[in-house]
Amino acid sequence: MIDISKLMLSDDELQLVNNAEWILTKRKIMNTVDQLLGYVCESQKGVIEKEKEWLPQEAFRFGAKIARGENYLQLPYLMLDYPRCFADTDILLFELCSGGGIFLA
Repeated sequence: MIDISKLMLSDDELQLVNNAEWILTKRKIMNTVDQLLGYVCESQKGVIEKEKEWLPQEAFRFGAKIARGENYLQLPYLMLDYPRCFADTDILLFELCSGGGIFLA
């Protein structure tokens, strides 16, 4: 069992706790990236609409999804899934992820 009396924040951690600006900056960045992924999604919709005939109908059953998380390599991330299809026999997924200063596709 951890001795609670020995749990302490470092000087750097205490400075961050007492400075709300860093968390507000993180929120602003995440909101901006969220908007950028929204623009990417709208662009994808135009391309996908032109290719709709060869894609499974199931891929259009659900709309786009932008997910947020806090622990990709211990960093926050946003992930766009569109189109997405998870059927019993087929999986179709285009995923774009932004986290920790990197973009993954």
